[in-house]
Amino acid sequence: MTTHTVLLVEDDTDQREMYLLMLRMMGFAVRAVGDAAAARGVLEREPVALLLTDWYLPEPEGILLISEVRQRDMAVRTILMSNAWHVAPVADAAGADGWYRKGESLDDLRALIQRLLTPVEIHDTAAAALA
Repeated sequence: MTTHTVLLVEDDTDQREMYLLMLRMMGFAVRAVGDAAAARGVLEREPVALLLTDWYLPEPEGILLISEVRQRDMAVRTILMSNAWHVAPVADAAGADGWYRKGESLDDLRALIQRLLTPVEIHDTAAAALA
């Protein structure tokens, strides 16, 4: 099975640690950073399967990171997170693959991540079974 790398961008230290723990428990390799500049550096240096970013970050905002990934045509899945009630239409407009409203069940976030990243794992598992 392929281990995906998730780039977590969250400026709140406590929330970053919570999401980091959840992602590691799900079996992902995680690069956790606190701002967009550090996220850009990770995106330039290493392959990432998922960008999980907070909306409101120190300059620039998470939606701009998602837009940059889309403009560069990177094969990176993206999820925008926010406490804002209107995160869904903003995520859609930015080209995100999904959105998560902070404060809702972490099971919802886990399910979204699994839905976005599972096809590769299903393919890998099926190929191994046929070998």
